[in-house]
Amino acid sequence: MAATRVLRYLHELRDVDSTGVAEGRTLVYRADTGMNEYERPPSGGPATLTDLTDVTGDPGLNKSPVYDGVEFPLTAVTTQEDLDAILASVAHVEWHDIGAPGEPPFLSGFRNTGDPWGHARYRRTLNSTVYLEGTVSNDDQTLGGATWVPIFQFPPDCSPGASLRFLGLANDDSIGKLILWEDGTLVWGGFAVGPHEPIDYVSLGGVSFSVGVHP
Repeated sequence: MAATRVLRYLHELRDVDSTGVAEGRTLVYRADTGMNEYERPPSGGPATLTDLTDVTGDPGLNKSPVYDGVEFPLTAVTTQEDLDAILASVAHVEWHDIGAPGEPPFLSGFRNTGDPWGHARYRRTLNSTVYLEGTVSNDDQTLGGATWVPIFQFPPDCSPGASLRFLGLANDDSIGKLILWEDGTLVWGGFAVGPHEPIDYVSLGGVSFSVGVHP
């Protein structure tokens, strides 16, 4: 019984015409001959991404085509390094202590109440919101019935752009008025509720606002 020969090469198949085999050519089935023939792929097509007719814009680092409903403009994309930098900046908190060197000074004799109460300080977040906290006191016994007494002034980049009103717990059993002028000056506005006594302390923890010009 004769041994069966096993085909080992593509060109040995009966439906493969190997006469046109050459580097860079691929097999293409021809319906008219029923054979797979080697042909060179068509030339002259796009060689790069920017050669495509619906990709627009200037190429550059960290750019990618993004479909806008009509075409694919090359658009800057957010990289992992960008995200890491944003997250790091969000996590960073920079407090500014009132009365410290290089920071806004206390005015009109106001001072930090002292331990165990937190010192007056503020921070500005990335979304331009200012948060103030701490407790302050004033040793001037004549300020019990006074109003419009400046406590300190925020720097220009923390000014609200409009005057705002706040309330703060004062002397345990009173509520004090805190007025923030549009130029960033925080003032004691007098007692709103409770005995009009000297300012033993007033809490600043309820003051928060957005920076910017108000309509």
